[in-house]
Amino acid sequence: MPEDFFTDVSLSQEKALSYSLPNLLIECSGQLIQFAYNNQTQKYESQTTVDLEETPSHGRFSKLIALSDSIILAKNIDSRLNQEQTHQSESKVIKISQSLAKLKVYECSPIAAMAVDRNHIFICTEGKLVALNSDLECLGKVNLNLESERRGTNKNAHAILIDRSIAYLLDNIIEPTYILRVDISNPSHLQILATFDIHGINHHLTGQWINPDLNQWCILQSYGSQAGSGENIIILPLNLDTGSVDLRKSQFPFQRSYLNERSILGYQSIRYASFDYSEEWGFNLIAVTSLPPIWGLIYEKRKRLYLAEIQTDNHQINFQNKLDLGELKDYYHLKARIMPIDQLLFLVVQEYTNQRSFTRLLVIDIAKKPSIILNQNLEVQNLYNSTMSDLLLPQN
Repeated sequence: MPEDFFTDVSLSQEKALSYSLPNLLIECSGQLIQFAYNNQTQKYESQTTVDLEETPSHGRFSKLIALSDSIILAKNIDSRLNQEQTHQSESKVIKISQSLAKLKVYECSPIAAMAVDRNHIFICTEGKLVALNSDLECLGKVNLNLESERRGTNKNAHAILIDRSIAYLLDNIIEPTYILRVDISNPSHLQILATFDIHGINHHLTGQWINPDLNQWCILQSYGSQAGSGENIIILPLNLDTGSVDLRKSQFPFQRSYLNERSILGYQSIRYASFDYSEEWGFNLIAVTSLPPIWGLIYEKRKRLYLAEIQTDNHQINFQNKLDLGELKDYYHLKARIMPIDQLLFLVVQEYTNQRSFTRLLVIDIAKKPSIILNQNLEVQNLYNSTMSDLLLPQN
């Protein structure tokens, strides 16, 4: 096992031939950076950099997805002064060719989430789920009707997971928080199947994944208050009906006996820390895949990173096939994305330390026992100076 997470692992030329390593794409500060694996240097190297904006831009949301013949980038750009000298956010959905040429732009209000299904694009904006075709033409929209004391009914969902023509929407901001099921089989007529609100104490819904064979919709809940902080995993049925659940009396591990909700299949703490950190146990779930097999990146209080398979048989959470990725001392500035391609996991981790950002790429073979086949720094000047996009896209 590596002692340090930053220990390089090279992929030999002979072994590289047994894998089909795709090109990788990162969006950073208004630029697209394409990486390709070089058999001679035995690492991924930047191949192409394309400016998407005339001037460098930073945004709070940025996501890349792939269509059959193009790439879609959704980006919110920090607000700028308009002609009336008021701040106005610029949000765009950009269609890009495989050669990284800009083809078309769809302008809209700030985007909170984006996903793709069968060459249709779905975005959450202005409290609505909007369906676009591959030419960025609006096909249909549906009002989510998510109420908030601060924002009225224009509250957005902030994550979209699509499986079998159902979109699973996760709202993460401002109590109460919501999850929704939406039928997207007809993009011109989107139908909300269920809206379910989850009440907690100073909590957020920070991640989700589904297991269709087990009829499970798993939600990662984080919280923090004077009573302590931590993370829980909530397991709900995929065919969840409209309703609500109040977790305020059962959110903390020592109060779990209060939980008596038929709508919840399972509810388990994975981390807890008292307010003064005199009591602390468990780990943080940093990133997770969306569909089975479910793999998660976890950070333990011993300051080590692990990869583990998350199993939820009998609605109990178990972590199997753990792989030690090494020591990483600074957790608080850690960002990560994990993406499966066949029998490989592509893991991108960015840490901000000593006033510089370091971006690591790991490729992990999970065909049998998980093993690291590549661990390297992604060496591009932009990635040292600013934070990368929230999404790295493997390209075939």
